[in-house]
Amino acid sequence: MKFLFYSLLLSFTASCMKFQENSLDPSSPSGFLFSLLTSSKSLYVAVGNNCTLWTSKDGIKWTSQSNTLFPNCAGSSGATINAVAYGNGKFVAVGSLSSSTAGCGIWTSSDGFKWIQSTCGGGMTTPLYSVAFNGTNFVAGAADNYPTFATHFMQQSDVTASTWTQVSFGATAINGFVSSIISVGSTYYATVSTVDSFVSTNNGASWSQFSSPLIASNAFTSSTSSPVRIAAGPGSRLIAYGTSTGLVPDWSYTDDLGVTWTTRTSTAGTSMGFNAGVYNAVSGFFVALGTTCLLGISSTGGTNMDSPTNIQSGCSGTTWNALVVNPISGLLVAAGTNENFAYSPLIGSPGSWIISTTGNTNSVNSIAFKP
Repeated sequence: MKFLFYSLLLSFTASCMKFQENSLDPSSPSGFLFSLLTSSKSLYVAVGNNCTLWTSKDGIKWTSQSNTLFPNCAGSSGATINAVAYGNGKFVAVGSLSSSTAGCGIWTSSDGFKWIQSTCGGGMTTPLYSVAFNGTNFVAGAADNYPTFATHFMQQSDVTASTWTQVSFGATAINGFVSSIISVGSTYYATVSTVDSFVSTNNGASWSQFSSPLIASNAFTSSTSSPVRIAAGPGSRLIAYGTSTGLVPDWSYTDDLGVTWTTRTSTAGTSMGFNAGVYNAVSGFFVALGTTCLLGISSTGGTNMDSPTNIQSGCSGTTWNALVVNPISGLLVAAGTNENFAYSPLIGSPGSWIISTTGNTNSVNSIAFKP
């Protein structure tokens, strides 16, 4: 029955997507079917440069909110919200305070509109770049404090997300920043922009390197524009993505928790990279987006890479930084530079994306979804 339902959904969606101007409005067949799978309490929250905030009930129509909603985030001075996550009834956003490179910022919200600032533990003053929830608590990843390269790179929350503790990566001193954090079950996985990878099995209280670090695979290069990040695939699969040592978009997957990595390299060209990736359990596809409207798709959940293409005809200069999936409907929602937003049903195939923009120049860095 479930297979039949999604087959009908995909069929209706395909017919409605023949022309770009057709969107998933409630009066369309695909819009009606998707509305059946969307809770009235659902909310998408997007964050970005200059302390910006956007909200959407369906991932399709977005509303820009005031950039003064994050207390002590100096948007006029270039402070930025780098990441946002949802869990246990709360959104948690992280970033900087006084400029894009100064101050440790953490904010929580129960509704996505009213935000309360939390204090970073341990007197941390460097920005936070990533955040995730594992069913118990949140952890957020920071930048190095050059030139000392100290080993404190994490903030760990209590179960209420109101108190935060500074956590060390142990004896491993790194430079760069924690580019991504995900959770699979209760286990946290994190990547560092200088191509390193860590795991925590105790709610982020302590961390250890993967048994075969990503840097050993020679698949990725240190990058600030497309730093290596990690996503959860089907089962126990982990998928790391970014840009290769030859500055070509690629991803690597492991089915044994980092013991061995297999790399798939794009033929899209050089000076490009993947910036956001997600596995869609509804369709079984892994989808990655990146610089200059790059789209990468795997119909096998990350083990292959279909020929790369453009996300949508007419899209050229956008870098897509954020990508989430509605786990109920399979709707893919993306955002990137110049306040561009996009959505696509189920597969994310070329031409199925509907792109909209607010006309402003802020960069959207992250999206969180409340089911």
